[in-house]
Amino acid sequence: MFMSHHCPFTNNCVGLNNFAHFYLFLLHCCLGLTFAAYCTYTPFTVCMLNYASPYRSGVCNELGDYAVMFIVVSFLLVFVLMMFCFHTFLLIVDMSMIDFLKIFQKLSCKDWLKTILIDRCLRRKKLLLRKLLLYRRERWWKFFIPGFNEIPELLPPDEFLV
Repeated sequence: MFMSHHCPFTNNCVGLNNFAHFYLFLLHCCLGLTFAAYCTYTPFTVCMLNYASPYRSGVCNELGDYAVMFIVVSFLLVFVLMMFCFHTFLLIVDMSMIDFLKIFQKLSCKDWLKTILIDRCLRRKKLLLRKLLLYRRERWWKFFIPGFNEIPELLPPDEFLV
């Protein structure tokens, strides 16, 4: 897996060399949008929901229509959080987006759960972690990049584990 997908938000292809940067981008977007939702929640509740508040006249006149930014920020936060959770899932099952779509199109729901969750997540990750701990301790962080095990020079062959 040298390419996972093309990201329209960064206008770049995401793959083996920049997946960690993309994942950090999603994490920082989630954190920034959470902070923005926290900052816009009080003006939204005071100006839009609580009409009997004594603070309504001064603060709401200054903000104008910007008090509804909480709704926009909340929708963006939900979207980015779903993307972050999905890419975390892809990290856990050690797949790229292209691999996921290829497998998802071919299998039924029952077979998909067995193939993805049991075979990819439990068996394959266990073997990869064992290889990394025994042979490549200086590159432990590559365990968290999906598909790095497809590159043969990063890990020793399976017959060394016997």
